[in-house]
Amino acid sequence: MQKVQPLREKGEVERFKNALRRRNIRDWAMFTFGANTGLRASDILKLRVEDVLDPASVPSRVKIADSIEITEKKTKKNRDIPLNKAAKDAIKEYVIKSGIMASPEGAGSPLFPSRKGGGSRSITRSAAWRALHDAAREAGIRYRVGTHTMRKTFGYALYAAGTDITRIQFMLNHSSPEVTLAYIGITKDETDNLIKSLNI
Repeated sequence: MQKVQPLREKGEVERFKNALRRRNIRDWAMFTFGANTGLRASDILKLRVEDVLDPASVPSRVKIADSIEITEKKTKKNRDIPLNKAAKDAIKEYVIKSGIMASPEGAGSPLFPSRKGGGSRSITRSAAWRALHDAAREAGIRYRVGTHTMRKTFGYALYAAGTDITRIQFMLNHSSPEVTLAYIGITKDETDNLIKSLNI
C-alpha cells in the first residue's frame, strides 16, 4: 500500500490550503492546525472548542490559548502543545466564522464537528481523509494525501528549516532518526545527494 506524503513545497501548501478553504473552512482550519502542531489526526479530531480557548475568551471576544494540553490517544502520554501564530489565527478565524460558539453546546462542542448529527459529533477520520484527499486533487497534487499528511508536513517543514532530526524524532515520538526520516519521506537518494553536493 502506498503511503501518504507530506506537502513539501510552499506553493503546493498554499494551493492545497486554498482548495480546502474554498470547500470548507473547517477542513482548512483542521489542516492548518495539524500541520502546525504535528498532532495525530486521532488527537485533533477529539478536541473540543474549549480545549483551544484561552480562559479569558468569551463569545464576543474569542481568544485562542497559547498552548493546549492533551493525552495522546496512541501513547497515552500527557503533552503540552504550544500553538504558533498560524495555528492560533486559523482556529480563531474558523471559530468566529463558523459560529460554533453559538451552537447549543457552545465551547463544549467538537472543534471539528461532523455535518451530520447537528454538530454534536466530531468529523470522522474517514470524512477528514476524504476532505483532504479531494482538496489535493483539486489543487493538482499528484501524490497520495490523507490525514497523516498534516503530521508529515509538520515534520518535513521542520527538517527543511534545518531542525536537527533527533529533535524532530523527539517531537513526533519516534523510536529512531531513521524512522523519522522515512516517515517524512526523506529517501536515501536525497541524503546521498546532499553528501555528493557538499564538496568542502
